[in-house]
Amino acid sequence: MGWNRWYSLKSYIRSSLWTVPLIAVAIYAVVKPLTEMLGRWMIQQGILDPETGFFGLSMTGARSLLGDIVSADLAFLVFTFGSLLVAIQVAGGQYTPRIIATTLLRDNIIRGISGLFVFTLLFANRTAGWMGEEEVHQFQVFIAALFGFASVVAFLFLIDYAAKFLRPVSLVARVGEQGLAVVDSVYPAPSSGVAVNGVAIPQSAMDSAVSTAVSRGNDVDTPQLRAALKQQLIIREVVRQQAARAHYDQRPEVQQASDAEKVDVEIQSWLQDNVHAQEPTERQIRARYNNVNAELGKYEYKPQYIVLADQAVAKGVIAQAKAGKPFDALARKFSIVPSKENGGEMPWVSFKTPVVEGKTRGVPVEVARALAKLPVGGVVQQPLQSGQAWVVVRLEDKRPMSVPSFDTVKDQIRRQMIAESMDAGAAKLVKSLVQSATIVQ
Repeated sequence: MGWNRWYSLKSYIRSSLWTVPLIAVAIYAVVKPLTEMLGRWMIQQGILDPETGFFGLSMTGARSLLGDIVSADLAFLVFTFGSLLVAIQVAGGQYTPRIIATTLLRDNIIRGISGLFVFTLLFANRTAGWMGEEEVHQFQVFIAALFGFASVVAFLFLIDYAAKFLRPVSLVARVGEQGLAVVDSVYPAPSSGVAVNGVAIPQSAMDSAVSTAVSRGNDVDTPQLRAALKQQLIIREVVRQQAARAHYDQRPEVQQASDAEKVDVEIQSWLQDNVHAQEPTERQIRARYNNVNAELGKYEYKPQYIVLADQAVAKGVIAQAKAGKPFDALARKFSIVPSKENGGEMPWVSFKTPVVEGKTRGVPVEVARALAKLPVGGVVQQPLQSGQAWVVVRLEDKRPMSVPSFDTVKDQIRRQMIAESMDAGAAKLVKSLVQSATIVQ
């Protein structure tokens, strides 16, 4: 069979409503015998009482209920297919046959609900005919009642959905989405060479991540930075796929977010619902308070930083600062990190002296040593290397360390410990997801 005939056959099947009832009949042919066997087994094991189990209906009540379900689903089917015929006739005067075929007839929600109606009709009708005159099959009646209730809910949903779906703006939007999908398939975006579970990460995502890191952090564009960002993008895509499987992309908060923030909001919502932090005890909070105080030094330091990508430029900035140029003006002109906007000012920080690796409260060791030695208003003689960047440090101010009381910072420490617990739980969950994912790079 040539590709054109194969394509025509697939398009015909996807646009044909008769395939849905056919699939529903096939599912019914499998499910009905299984439920009958399960019902008999439950009675034999004493799990189900044939007279009082589930609804405990009499023969008259069971037949009445099943008859109502059959009548309702028959009416639902007539209404659904009758409405579709009217909609197709109306749409035929406004849209081309291709638009009608690719939107109205291929909508999986309408097709799925139609299949539910057919399945429920057959199931309820078979249950009524299988009972005979003496025995009420309570389990079968219960299952039929569940599908009947689902049919009523689906029918009410279908009325609202169809009213919105048939609006011109909705049809045009759907055609536009399908057109964009075709364009993407014919002219795919350049790939970064990384795929997660068959989904390629575009090169634009890598370029955007590098640009953001360079503009907001102490980093410059290097192979090491790109390797680290690639791992972050892989993790992001793995979590996004998990959130999408749980339909978090359809949540109101995600839909209302801007296009640039949708994925971030989707991922955060999923993590919040799937990662649970332990509430710290009073003893744990006090222990953290004591540990933090043990790391505080005699003084607090107020630093100013100018972060640059080139050592020679950093030396030139130091020379200008020594010559009397305002440090904040130099920071706004030369620094490559966001602190440039406020003249390179950083928060107050305290650490014990002499400086020890790992006990500088997040300050790079060389920077901490420089701060401890500088006089107020002093600038380092040489730029300090931090990762791939060079840092010019100035000590703006210095004051004796004042330790706040436990009651003052108790809630702040508690929130910090909960956040750390969330981060640890998220890291553990993400690690397991990444290990089970298929990653090509």
